[in-house]
Amino acid sequence: MAQTGGAATKTVKKPKEREPQDWEDHKFPKIKDRDVVSAIMDQQHLAKMRAAAKQKYQEKAQAQDPAKRVRTWRFAVTVVGLENSTSEPWYTFLAISETGPKHEVYYNRLHGGFQYSRSYRIEPGNKKNFGSAEDVLNKEVEYSYIELKNHALSVDVWQVQASGFNQLIGSAHKTLYDIANSPVHQTMTIKGNEGGKQLSFGIGTVYIQGLMNEIKQFDISLSNWQYQPRTELHDTKEDKKLKFMVPTGPKGSGEETFPTNACPGPVYTWGQGGMYSYKGTRASLANEVIIVTLMTSRGGQMQVQGKAIIPMEGAIDYPIAIGTVKSLTENVQAYVQGRVGGSITMTVRSLGLKKGQNDENPSIPAPIQLETSLTMYYLDGSMQYMIVEAHSAESLPIADPDYGSSNPFVRVKYDGCVQQSSVIMDSLTPSWNHTFYIPIRFVDPRVYSDPKYYKTIYSTEMQSKGFLELEIWHMDGVPTEYLGGVKMDPYQIQFGKEGHRSIAGTITKTRRGLNTDDSGEATHDDGKDAAGIDPALSIVHPTVIYEGRRETLLGSSLSMSAKPTINYEAYFLPKFPSSFKFPQQQNNDVGSESKLAASYNRWNKLFQELDDDYQKWFPDAPARRRWICQYTDSSGEVRPLPRLIVPLALPASLGEPLKVIHWIKCMEFNAPARQRSCGQINSWQTPSDTLALRRGSVQDHAVLLCCALQGLKKDAWVCIGQVQGGFEHAWVMTREAYGVVTFWETTTGAKFHMSGRWLAARGDPCIAQADARYKGRNCDEKWRDPQRLAERTDWSRQQHLAKMDDLVRLPIAPWRELYGSAKMICALPYDSIEVVFNGFGIYGNLLNHEPGSIFYDMEADKHSWQSLVGKDLSDQMFIDKPVVIQVGPTVSKHTAETLQKNIEDELKESIRMIRMRHGNETALEDSEILNESLDAYMAHLEEECRLDFDWAFNDKDQAVKPWGAPSPFNNPEYKSECREAWAKHWKKKKQLSDARVYLPVRENHVLSGVPLHFSSSDLKEIRKCIMGCKPIQEYFQYRSDAAYFFVGAKVFPLPSSVCSVWVFLGAEVALSKDQIYQIAKSRLAVEQGGVVNEETGEIEEAEDDDMEDLYANGGLEELEKLKQDLENSKKKKKKGKAKAKGRATNAG
Repeated sequence: MAQTGGAATKTVKKPKEREPQDWEDHKFPKIKDRDVVSAIMDQQHLAKMRAAAKQKYQEKAQAQDPAKRVRTWRFAVTVVGLENSTSEPWYTFLAISETGPKHEVYYNRLHGGFQYSRSYRIEPGNKKNFGSAEDVLNKEVEYSYIELKNHALSVDVWQVQASGFNQLIGSAHKTLYDIANSPVHQTMTIKGNEGGKQLSFGIGTVYIQGLMNEIKQFDISLSNWQYQPRTELHDTKEDKKLKFMVPTGPKGSGEETFPTNACPGPVYTWGQGGMYSYKGTRASLANEVIIVTLMTSRGGQMQVQGKAIIPMEGAIDYPIAIGTVKSLTENVQAYVQGRVGGSITMTVRSLGLKKGQNDENPSIPAPIQLETSLTMYYLDGSMQYMIVEAHSAESLPIADPDYGSSNPFVRVKYDGCVQQSSVIMDSLTPSWNHTFYIPIRFVDPRVYSDPKYYKTIYSTEMQSKGFLELEIWHMDGVPTEYLGGVKMDPYQIQFGKEGHRSIAGTITKTRRGLNTDDSGEATHDDGKDAAGIDPALSIVHPTVIYEGRRETLLGSSLSMSAKPTINYEAYFLPKFPSSFKFPQQQNNDVGSESKLAASYNRWNKLFQELDDDYQKWFPDAPARRRWICQYTDSSGEVRPLPRLIVPLALPASLGEPLKVIHWIKCMEFNAPARQRSCGQINSWQTPSDTLALRRGSVQDHAVLLCCALQGLKKDAWVCIGQVQGGFEHAWVMTREAYGVVTFWETTTGAKFHMSGRWLAARGDPCIAQADARYKGRNCDEKWRDPQRLAERTDWSRQQHLAKMDDLVRLPIAPWRELYGSAKMICALPYDSIEVVFNGFGIYGNLLNHEPGSIFYDMEADKHSWQSLVGKDLSDQMFIDKPVVIQVGPTVSKHTAETLQKNIEDELKESIRMIRMRHGNETALEDSEILNESLDAYMAHLEEECRLDFDWAFNDKDQAVKPWGAPSPFNNPEYKSECREAWAKHWKKKKQLSDARVYLPVRENHVLSGVPLHFSSSDLKEIRKCIMGCKPIQEYFQYRSDAAYFFVGAKVFPLPSSVCSVWVFLGAEVALSKDQIYQIAKSRLAVEQGGVVNEETGEIEEAEDDDMEDLYANGGLEELEKLKQDLENSKKKKKKGKAKAKGRATNAG
């Protein structure tokens, strides 16, 4: 007998095959098997529907053109120079006016108002830079885009005559629309005037600074704010509140304050931060800040603990606000108190424009002045700036595979300020040459002006501003794909090359040349004069320039053939004094992972041994269980899972959990290839990456949902376990009031409530209660005895079944009180639960694997749950975690409508191509009535997805009790809202059901279709899913040409550029002759009050009126034939009854 040596191998169970679901493709009914209703050809009703659809279409087409809407503009003109291109000297002055349409120019010149400049002497061929700029116009005007084209700025150049009248030697004209579309620093060509007629050639140039910027209404809402104290300060015991001071107009023209309610520790969150309105231009808003004051309860009174500055620049495109709370003190350790952040929801509209009114796609493009020149106009020469010049990038990843290119732009972040460049279309090697100006702001100016603070905390102040981050994104209407980024420590700037720069750079410098001053003497233009802006901005300073040459971009999930790189420069103006040494950013991660390494090893060893012993007692338990506690980030560093959980700053539109889970469900599910093949979770995305990409694996959706629920003040946790088939899965758990635990499934949006699963409290008293509960079980604590485990190793299944009673007293057995009552039992789709974690800790399950058979007092129950770290290392979970994560804005209505049309066009073309490959022609239906009906139907389906089925009501307004434990969300007001929502749902459904029978259907055709919902707005993914959908394939493969196809799409915009996409695809299919005959017979039977006997095919009297009509239109010939058959049938019955009566009489 041969004997093998070595360790015994462990038997791996074969994963179970997943059972098919009722809704899956092969269970979907064929067209011929679907229940349909008969169309009613009511010509009068049809005409009304057609007229209503046509009117709605015309109203949409004839809506006021946004280019005709009158708007308010900030109009300012400053003359900064004049150039003489003639051979004669000028002794001249300027007359500036605003003129109307061209045919009224001379009338306006005679009757309009003028602004006059001083007189200047300009030598032939020379340019005169004015010693002080001439501010000639500065006012608010009201014009539409069309009126801007019809109005102009006129500059008349007059020659001063020693005797007699002054002479008009030339004029310059420029439309206000051209001014609004040009950089602030502009030129106007002077056309000569001779004999009252304007010449065609130029005789000189007027140099102006023209500002034409629309004044808008910015509706600002602050919501879901968080405060995260520094862990070293242990500042989590006192109540705290925030006070916001928000500007309402430019340059301190107004402000509003809003104090929040007090919030107890240790987690500080505030749902509302107030609503405000700002009236000004986008450029003026970019220079405003929000002052957030943190107040703490001390001695029964609220006292100021610190303040934070929140820049508003970039809030429209990047609606997140993060600031560092600082307290003016000489104590370096207490200067930085913590971080505060939240959501800034901002809607922008023209003055006088009502909410919801269309302001997109005007016939004339909205004029936009160059952002850099506008920025320069608002810069303050007394401030210090970090200047970042983003030059170019190379080898960027392809974000749009259809075109093999990307539309990149740069986003820069520093000290809470966010700015972004223009977009370069269709390029993998873009050159932006864009300059960013980031102001260096201080909560209190005494930080640098007072010597005692400058010596102690100025260095800490500059260190608290953090890293400089440059991110490159792909723009597809909204930022969609992250192409990579770099993070630079400003500490490195001091080691760059020395150079000389000015803040204004070359933007406002005039050309060098010989000028004449007012005395007539020639002077040389040194190029330092500022053209109408703060002169300090043109001062040249010595500085140190950091050159980022071909720095590698990291973090993109897109495939790439080469390393993407970026070229940029960064420097401070004015630079810091030579005595100041810029501090280096602290890398708190250094050493933190080495501290956690021992915890990781101890954790893995503990649960590996537990799993081996568990399988010996429960051999039918899920195999290959893993207790995951860490992940690898994009830089290759190992991090604990709690680092992923950061509260989301949700907008007001996501203020309810049900809306949140629908929003997350509408993001694309995309599991890594390895996870799909082996069923194991091996990669995790940060919530920021999931939001940026709008897609992720099921575990990424679970992390994002947990972050969102924490942003809503929920006690939320991510759960890791297994589902049917042995596949690892992640979902979310919340602990609610009265001991209820709720599981949230991101893939379906379902909720599962379990009563009595935790103590509904936290703190030290719960520890004693959990201990008493465990001791009350009288468990067999020797279940892991090596001898007993060895004895069970080779047991057969019969032996295990015979010893089932031994399992009852095991600590790993289900808790009896959790399955002893029907009210406690809940059917769950999960086979096991191994790990739960959130931003404060991570715990492994020590007891039974079944999620419904254990308690969830993780912090208090040390017998049931094992923590990764103790209190001594708990701070490692918070290192370098952001205080909140931004949630971006929704896409515009115009963008959603464009996407709808693109989806419809793409699918129509796909139908043509597929049917053409099968040798079939394709006819497409385009009916206004059908399109309107499909839009209404898909909108109804979208609303149905947002209903709460825990508080469902039927069409008779009767409550429908869901199976399982009652919902913990049982606020009377919320239940009333649910009831109203369900009532509206049933009312709308009845209206749609009643209206569909009037849809126009071709004679002898049946109209049929399939609605589909997509968690992606990517055309490629939608096309791929539809092409692989078997119910849809039945339409594509329909062999007859007598079919008319239709496609409807509806896009519902959601926050962070997420879209809920519905597609309704179907066709009008011709009926066979047999079907037509049966349909016509059924309709005739209904008209005669009878039914068709399915066995004999004859018409009989109806016993009840519960009949199902077919959605089709029978032919007239068949109806006439059936009428004759009915008459013959009646005669036969009458004749048969007479014979029967005669036989009965004879028998009598």
